[in-house]
Amino acid sequence: MKPSFRQDARDPKKSARKSRRKGTGYIVSVGRATWAPADEGRPPESPVLMVPLTVENRGREGRSVAIRRNGDIQANLALLHFLQDQCGVSVAAEALIEAFQGDNEDETFDPIPTFELLTKQAAQIKGFSVASKMSISNFSFQKMAMVRDLLDLERELPANDVIAAMSGDKDARADVLSSFSDVEPRELDSVPANAEHLVLDADSSQQRVVAIVEKGQHCIVHGPPGTGNSQTIANLIASLAAKGKRILFVAERRAALSVVLDRLERIGLGHLSLDLHGADLTRQKILRKVDHSLDQLRDSVPVDTRLHTQFEERRRQLNQHVARMHTKRPPADQAVFEVQARLLGLGDSPTSKTRWRGQNLDKLTPETVMKIRDHLIELTGCEDLFLSTNPSPWTGAVLRDGKTARQATEAASELATRLFPKVINDLRGLEPACRMLPADSLSVLPNLSNSWNVSPAHAGSSPRQCSRQI
Repeated sequence: MKPSFRQDARDPKKSARKSRRKGTGYIVSVGRATWAPADEGRPPESPVLMVPLTVENRGREGRSVAIRRNGDIQANLALLHFLQDQCGVSVAAEALIEAFQGDNEDETFDPIPTFELLTKQAAQIKGFSVASKMSISNFSFQKMAMVRDLLDLERELPANDVIAAMSGDKDARADVLSSFSDVEPRELDSVPANAEHLVLDADSSQQRVVAIVEKGQHCIVHGPPGTGNSQTIANLIASLAAKGKRILFVAERRAALSVVLDRLERIGLGHLSLDLHGADLTRQKILRKVDHSLDQLRDSVPVDTRLHTQFEERRRQLNQHVARMHTKRPPADQAVFEVQARLLGLGDSPTSKTRWRGQNLDKLTPETVMKIRDHLIELTGCEDLFLSTNPSPWTGAVLRDGKTARQATEAASELATRLFPKVINDLRGLEPACRMLPADSLSVLPNLSNSWNVSPAHAGSSPRQCSRQI
């Protein structure tokens, strides 16, 4: 057989990379089934069996090509689906594989029994026949396995509440949500160390996802790129495997599978996974992987519980610290965390040397603090008077109550309206005799009161005598 490639196969490596991106690969098609068309067009043709291949460049310049088998032989599920759906002919893929001879090393290659079996079962189809032809080309058939699963489970799937809810069934969605039991993130800090199997770093939201799944809850987790999706999946696989669960991890793209598998490999847990993706997977590879995993489990060592004890002690101290930081305390009914947040919000400029301690601090209840706050707001209108920076003569006056303030006001009014004008008038009468007295000035009164020493005997003296007395 001389293989003929498509145009892009001139560069097999480039074509193989493109095929992997599209979910296709090089396949040897064994047998060519054909039947009469429904119209007068060209009769359709379809491969019967397919064998995955690996194409490699050889030689210094890569001009020669090496082709080798890279997987188990498979029946063409697309053909079998067409025969079932369009022609009403049901053919089991396993029966075609069993009839094939040459899959084992000690057998002679002979696909004829498979062709005969298929021709017999499809005898009712007009013009159906199988030609013994082989060719190499690109085929995309991986999705047919999904189609087959959907067909095989067409009754079971709608009966599943989760599948029905995801499909838009409102009643099923309500049933699923009604049975949902969330996890309080604070409870995660009290999980015993020997019951927690997180193998990679995880924040509280990621730990919550793991805890919800471990409880058997259905959930959909939305995580934008770069937020730890693959890390959380790796933690889920390790945690569930530690509890004896079986996990099926599927992804739309191969890259997503590779990232998670790589994380498990890097932490020494690659033996927990079995990569079932791709047409190049053979029974021999699966058996070797299972054998390796069993060897890893046999050689595993017990966990050092001393590390768990140390971890729980450190976590207890941290939890106590968090509790103390967030516990509201009297008299202000605020936590230390809240006080620190308010202080940081003030910035660097406000400073105060005032400190409250002991009994004075105990008096600062929320009600008292509110009253003080209101008074301070009111005092902002009298800042200079309160800080004794106002030039008014009243600055510094001690007026303990309203009565004292009223008496002081009345006394000031009496001095300003009656007594001071009378004194000014009397001083003007003395001015001719005592020319040293300035007119309309009260500033000399303190000196006069200290200098004059008028005895009762001189009470009737004349101004001139007063002057001499002075």
